[in-house]
Order: sequence, then structure tokens, then C-alpha cells
Amino acid sequence: MISDFEAVRENLFPASHGAIEDWSKFPWHRDRTNQMLRAPSLGP
Repeated sequence: MISDFEAVRENLFPASHGAIEDWSKFPWHRDRTNQMLRAPSLGP
């Protein structure tokens, strides 16, 4: 199973990854079950 961090990272433009210094401390938006809110990966 893919982690929330991996799923969000896959969904972001690769050049933006360096802007997030600490992925575990970044203030991600979360739902009521504490899951990160994100759109599904578009993938190849």
C-alpha cells in the first residue's frame, strides 16, 4: 500500500518537491480520518 506522503509526492510537479523541506511536518490538509487530502495520481 502506498503511503500518504508517496501519493502526494506523485501528484505534485517534480520540480516542486524541493520546496517542501520536511514532508512529515508540512501542514497538509487532512480529512476527518486524518488522511491527507489529495487528488488521485494521473500517472502515465
